[in-house]
Amino acid sequence: MSSLSFFQVVSAILLFLAVMALPTRGIASTRPADPAGVDSYFSRLGDSTDAGERITSLSTAFLGMPYEPATLIGGPDVPERLVVKLDSFDCMTFLETIEALRRSEDFKQFTPNLVKVRYFHADIAYESRRHFFSDWLIDSGGYLEDVTSIVAPEQSEIVTKMLNRKGSDGLWLPDIPVTSRQIRYVPGERIDHDVLGRLRTGDFIGIFSLRKGLDVSHVGIAIRSENGLFFRHASSSKDVKKVTDVPLAGYLAERPGMIVFRALDP
Repeated sequence: MSSLSFFQVVSAILLFLAVMALPTRGIASTRPADPAGVDSYFSRLGDSTDAGERITSLSTAFLGMPYEPATLIGGPDVPERLVVKLDSFDCMTFLETIEALRRSEDFKQFTPNLVKVRYFHADIAYESRRHFFSDWLIDSGGYLEDVTSIVAPEQSEIVTKMLNRKGSDGLWLPDIPVTSRQIRYVPGERIDHDVLGRLRTGDFIGIFSLRKGLDVSHVGIAIRSENGLFFRHASSSKDVKKVTDVPLAGYLAERPGMIVFRALDP
């Protein structure tokens, strides 16, 4: 115990209290890299209240964190457990963590907000998990908006996806119902200078998937800085395997398109 700082102990207690305040369905599983550092993420925000600026600032703290696939626990035959991790991410858990942090004013609010971001009706269950990127817009409480048509008013188009249906090959996710959903996206060949110029720092970017039953294949964050426009994401590339920034225009040039969600302050 002597090796732990006072702030580490206090943060660990706050994490325990936040978890105990959650609905009883689902057991919390936590492995943060540095619990005492969580409140320092909020201190770096200063007086910023702009959602995009908060996302940009908070996500900067996680640059270089390792990529780890399949971090969540739960399935048709495995009880769902709430996983709270701050030391490694896949692309979606990275975005979930940042969005939950930006909705919070301190560490005590973070875990309940993570539950709201990850699960429908804050119900910690496999069938209630937001498995698809477009699930984020459903019952978002006014925190998110699809701005694809604003970013690309003339370039975007709508397709209907039967989410989770592989076609003749069955389901992507067992025991998750197939959902018909209209998806607005910007085809890659139509992403031009004007489209990129309408993106705001902190916008959530989904890489459109051409596969049946999927809305996106990857997700990340648009980041504007004095050095240009970047795509911040938890990269699974074998030569990267970490949270990193890459030039967004170049990244999108090799992808089929994008979906853009924007964080709001309801």
